[in-house]
Amino acid sequence: MPVSAYPEGVSGYGCCHMLGNVQEWTSTLWGSDPGENAFSYPYRADDGREDLEAEQRLPVLYSVHSGGSYRDERATLRCSARGYASPTSKIGWRGFRIVLNV
Repeated sequence: MPVSAYPEGVSGYGCCHMLGNVQEWTSTLWGSDPGENAFSYPYRADDGREDLEAEQRLPVLYSVHSGGSYRDERATLRCSARGYASPTSKIGWRGFRIVLNV
């Protein structure tokens, strides 16, 4: 669907289609163990979860993706949904959003 297909779903900032297209990669790290998130909440930018060079030091690394895709169940189709995957994962329902600060 075109991004403007459902104008009634526009956010307060004028953003369309924030959910349902793809799970979106974030720059946030999950950690090395898929069974345990290495970084607890609340979010702290200085705790290492945004370390862009961690992949060079760790043998295994997982990154966080957020939001829901067209393949997700309705209950997980929300912006607060989080998951993890290897940064080399290449599947059709995971992508990224480009943001431009104007």
